Amino acid sequence: MKLAGPVGAKEGLDVQTDLISGQVSVTGSQPGHFFLDYSAAFGSAAVSQGALRVDIDPAREDSRSPVAVPDQAVVRHGVGARGRPVQ
Repeated sequence: MKLAGPVGAKEGLDVQTDLISGQVSVTGSQPGHFFLDYSAAFGSAAVSQGALRVDIDPAREDSRSPVAVPDQAVVRHGVGARGRPVQ
């Protein structure tokens, strides 16, 4: 599975999509919860739509970066899957 196009942007967020690596970088100018629309492709199957939830926390004095944790899910037709890729 891969991104079929750039992830949609939202006001207040800087969204950068690297279609080659599949990496999406998001920087927020204010705290909040945001949903970003994306399209995913797999082989010759029809392109599917999805949404990424991005939570921007208020800035902290210690400026710690988020920590990525390994996660995986099997996605089947008609069944949802959730992962927690950032801790």
